[in-house]
Amino acid sequence: MRRSRPSFLPTPPPWVYLGQGMFYGWWIVLACFWLATLSSGVGFYGPGLFVPALAQEFGWSRSALTGAVSAYFLTSGLVGPFLGRYVDRNGPRRVMIGGALLFGCGLLALTQVTALWQLYPVWVVMAVGWAGFSGVPINTVIARWFTRRRGLAMSLAVTGFSFGGILIVPWATWMLATLGWRIALVALVLMTWAVVLPLAALVIVGRPADRGLLPDGTPEPVAAGPKAGAPDWTARAAVGTPTFWAIAAAFFLAMTATMAYITNQLAYLLEAGLSPQDAAKAVSLTASTALAGRLGMGLLSDRLPTRLVALLFFLLQSAALLTLVAAQGPTGLYLSAALFGLAMGGVGTLQPLMIAECFGVRSFGIIMGSIQFLSTLGMAVGPSVPAALYDLTGSYRPAFLALAAFGVMAAACIFFARTPQRAPAPATPGRELSRVP
Repeated sequence: MRRSRPSFLPTPPPWVYLGQGMFYGWWIVLACFWLATLSSGVGFYGPGLFVPALAQEFGWSRSALTGAVSAYFLTSGLVGPFLGRYVDRNGPRRVMIGGALLFGCGLLALTQVTALWQLYPVWVVMAVGWAGFSGVPINTVIARWFTRRRGLAMSLAVTGFSFGGILIVPWATWMLATLGWRIALVALVLMTWAVVLPLAALVIVGRPADRGLLPDGTPEPVAAGPKAGAPDWTARAAVGTPTFWAIAAAFFLAMTATMAYITNQLAYLLEAGLSPQDAAKAVSLTASTALAGRLGMGLLSDRLPTRLVALLFFLLQSAALLTLVAAQGPTGLYLSAALFGLAMGGVGTLQPLMIAECFGVRSFGIIMGSIQFLSTLGMAVGPSVPAALYDLTGSYRPAFLALAAFGVMAAACIFFARTPQRAPAPATPGRELSRVP
């Protein structure tokens, strides 16, 4: 029997109910795809696009500007656990709306910056807003709406993070070059609000129960099997398990290697003898195969234990780096670029699947935010690893060999990340579970 809609939730317009024969969770996936597209295109790639314009306008050093970018990403990781806790208690809708509004206001404030000291607080505000409509709330809502098809649903939704770079970055680059950076930022704010606010307000629903449904649209709960879902752990109980730290360590290592590769790939390819044009093609190949990696991972994880799929992708990442070091010509370099893209796409989607499979969805937001913060530290550390080893040895090869070892260590960590067997304390009714819009 379909449960009535809580009175405090706004009634979606009729167009939201088009396609009544389709499980509503797939509408959630479509909405999250576009949220991820905007989050990635404007929030992830955008800061790197703004730096040259700010440097040219004000003459600020690149180190000072990239310091602001580092503060931006570090802040987004720091607020992840707090946003996750709020999402667990109150649902993702308010966080997404508030995050988009705050991020847009930060971008508008950036157009009024005239001194370097003003840059840092503005970018901190932008970081908090960006985190509000990025990974934690998007992954949380998908994890709640799906159990057996979670891998496919998650991979389709987070493909938007790749699509944002493909769709929005070229358009934003054109606007920055032709309209000026201030007008371009205003246009990006309007585009973000025009997409994120309606989707978050009218389509996003926190839990299937709010529509009188069960995860995956099944007529009854999944009672058994590898994809039946873990018992719902509290965040405090989850942090006390070796599984939590094994997942955190694995993705810290993997994201360190990923960011180190991405930021130094072009320089290594040029050092290995590729022309600038061929090196750019190899970088594009990595981005393209990352899309295939995301979708392939989703299909695999719905059929195999997620832990096994994660282990395979971590080892694939190491194999790609070893291929890069051993390559003697363009063919090997292109092959390594394609393999790393596949691995990167899969690894980027596996973290929320591992968390949901091991700890359930009751406290998914805060657990995801906590582990993502540790992953963000890896992203911050990663770019400096090859640079430091290059300064010591005069070559990138030792660095990529070390990064290949990181992939093997991540696989070893994930091997021990088994679903905890000790039953957590039962969920108690209250604010945390009573209303999740």
